[in-house]
Amino acid sequence: MDSQQPPLSAQDVPNVLSCLQGALSQNNPVQKQAEAFLSSLELRAGFTSCLAEIVGATENEHSARWLAATHLKNSVSRNWRSKAGHGGITNEEKAYLRTKLLQLVRQDDNQIAVQVALVFAKIARFDYPREWPNLFSDLMTQLSAAASASTPAEGTLMARRVYLILHHVLKELSSKRLVADQKNF
Repeated sequence: MDSQQPPLSAQDVPNVLSCLQGALSQNNPVQKQAEAFLSSLELRAGFTSCLAEIVGATENEHSARWLAATHLKNSVSRNWRSKAGHGGITNEEKAYLRTKLLQLVRQDDNQIAVQVALVFAKIARFDYPREWPNLFSDLMTQLSAAASASTPAEGTLMARRVYLILHHVLKELSSKRLVADQKNF
């Protein structure tokens, strides 16, 4: 990502969260400043990881988590395939995000769950099957875990979230146009 700036880390998550909350502010100057700062952060290594951490932290305000999920989806769409050092997400961060996404499957909120499913779909479009060959086995593992959930309601929610992700992933993969990609599908 931006090679002049140090990468964002777990210590930066509260600052990114504060910036997201500022972007949700009713105070127009605060909102504009926060949006500009978020735009500047998008090209820094670690930004997408910070967003994933915010989405996963259920104690955070719903609106901020939803905005983080939306920014995560948009950042992945814009920067996943770019070269590292030129606005792209590093290979290390990509590996971290693929693992972290599996922890974000269980979302209580429908809006956030849809955004997470769309992130799965975008990454699957770029990385399946070469970089993420076990995507479907990972999702089936999540589905099996849903069957053995502690409560029936929790199991049902988890299964619905996995099905939502599968829907979006399959829809995204089926839209690929290259012959080689269609053979993989």
